Amino acid sequence: MRRNKFTRNHLFRAALIFTIFTLAIFHQKADAQQMFVDDAEVTTYRSFQIETWYGSRESWFLTGISPVRGLEI
Repeated sequence: MRRNKFTRNHLFRAALIFTIFTLAIFHQKADAQQMFVDDAEVTTYRSFQIETWYGSRESWFLTGISPVRGLEI
């Protein structure tokens, strides 16, 4: 019976430490910028296009390929 109590105490401490650690990590302020997208629709079937996102601090240029209907990679 004593061994079972010992195990529960360790599990409780481990859960408490994990919770405090997780809250400490995710307590930081989320600083994100707004991104503007050129278009938000899926490309047509078997087509290729370059998509752009731009914000105040950075810009992205990525390819958009549609090998299957309704799917863009």
